Amino acid sequence: MAQPRNLPHIFSNEAENYIATTAVDSVFLVEVDIRHFHVSNNQPEYQDMCRDMYTTISDRVLPKPPPQTETDSASKASKKNQSDGPSASRGKGKRKGPSTSKEMKSTSELAPEPEPEPKKGLTMNITQGTRQRQATGFVIAKRGNTIKILTSAHIVEDVYTKDKHEVTLQELNTAFMFDVLCVHQERRILATPSPVPISRRLRSLTNAMVVAIDTSKDLLVLQVHADGIFLSDSQMCTCEHAPINIALAPPRTREKVMLLGWPPQRSESSSEGCVSFLKRTYDAVCDVDFNVKGYTMRLMEVSGLVCAHGYSGGPLLNHESEFVGTYHGTIEMNGYAVSLGDIRRFLARFQVLTGGWPAANQTNHCTIIQNDKANIYN
Repeated sequence: MAQPRNLPHIFSNEAENYIATTAVDSVFLVEVDIRHFHVSNNQPEYQDMCRDMYTTISDRVLPKPPPQTETDSASKASKKNQSDGPSASRGKGKRKGPSTSKEMKSTSELAPEPEPEPKKGLTMNITQGTRQRQATGFVIAKRGNTIKILTSAHIVEDVYTKDKHEVTLQELNTAFMFDVLCVHQERRILATPSPVPISRRLRSLTNAMVVAIDTSKDLLVLQVHADGIFLSDSQMCTCEHAPINIALAPPRTREKVMLLGWPPQRSESSSEGCVSFLKRTYDAVCDVDFNVKGYTMRLMEVSGLVCAHGYSGGPLLNHESEFVGTYHGTIEMNGYAVSLGDIRRFLARFQVLTGGWPAANQTNHCTIIQNDKANIYN
């Protein structure tokens, strides 16, 4: 007869909480940045290649400016003549008397102002105000020296739109830098006395490579070498980063689930909620015009699960510490995760858990040394 699984309940209040000592060890901070900004100037060809790939993606995603018409040309010529006249000079020859608003109004009626040209580069950079974006990832598979980490595709949401989901792995790994941070390194940093604020302390990031993505389902898989995860600048992490198992079945309605996440500066964060619905469509959750990225996955709705930026991609765990979804975001004061069915189909389609694994001693055919660290690309 099969023996029962003697595991602490993850929602217990025991001092040695099961989540805090097991599943959270497999949670990573995921960062993405634009690569060509980090390529040294002594590698001009590589820098140009990364920049060109970034531009290719940008040109494909950004809307094309409307073709110029004769009216637009006349408007530009009219504005040029006005700018060359005395009314636009820097103080000299400035007209005296009443305002010329009527004259300007008649000009604008003849030729409307042209649409402003779109900004160069990606529309939202990688986040507002910076080039970087952060999310949560977690280990879903490990074989030999290879670890695979599942996270959200919207960490690079600037590279796709509702009608354009054709970004490739080569484009992503060339145009962007993907890095992960181990929770064990963060614990070490937090335990080390320092006058430097925690947000300004330096971390040693580990380079990762995208091996699977489905932007329409908001799912992305990264791959890293298990013995190459940094604990510090000069030391590798030897802790176990065990995979979090995928659940065989989705949770029941009203079942409690726990979300693990890594908001900025807040590692080992968690939140709880109750499953209220398993397979919402996007148009049932919000207005159809809100779905500007063209997401097609089914969403597991979790009431009470309202989380901050950075939780995206984190695992939702059932009472046996198996993941039943990945966190997508908060909409109308409810938390939503990609459904278990969509995750299973994604993993099967890209053979994430079965095929396509490199041997433990396999070396990628292109290794570039940058900033004294090896960044691996395929």
